[in-house]
Amino acid sequence: MRYLKVVWRHTSPDDPVLIWSEIGEDGYETRKVEQFADGRLGYADASTSVGGSELGEFPVPPLSAIARQKEFTPEAITAKAFEKKWSAALNPAIKRTKSTQRAKVRLHQSKGGVSRSLAITKTHRGWSVVTARTRRTIATLKTRDAAVQWAKKALQSTRSVTSSITVTSDKTNSSRESKK
Repeated sequence: MRYLKVVWRHTSPDDPVLIWSEIGEDGYETRKVEQFADGRLGYADASTSVGGSELGEFPVPPLSAIARQKEFTPEAITAKAFEKKWSAALNPAIKRTKSTQRAKVRLHQSKGGVSRSLAITKTHRGWSVVTARTRRTIATLKTRDAAVQWAKKALQSTRSVTSSITVTSDKTNSSRESKK
């Protein structure tokens, strides 16, 4: 078996922008994962075709032949790298669970040398407010703004007159500080 990742540069939303292939000794794809510009994944094997993905009808050309075409950037990858992408395509819930571990917004409060931090993450249920240290969910709200407001109120309910709340968004790398 050999494994291949190909970046495909184009503007069509109907075609994938990344293709991962497992190629058998005969040169034909045995499994394939395709990622589209909007982030959705399709996959195919000998018995399954999901998201519009299908195995190729012809043998996969050598890496050098693919690289000669300007719109493609091929790269040989490991079996482990392919399996990771294959698992993500087969189990989108696992992928979603892992993405909830990354904080979208962090709120931090300092008072009298004691710090409290809350993080806001996007989950399949909505926006969760979690303790930054223990990652325990303390609230889930429908919108990001509602979660930020809820977290601010939670921090303000225990603050002193000289405390400050800092809101940092990982998405924009910006922070706002409000003193109350």
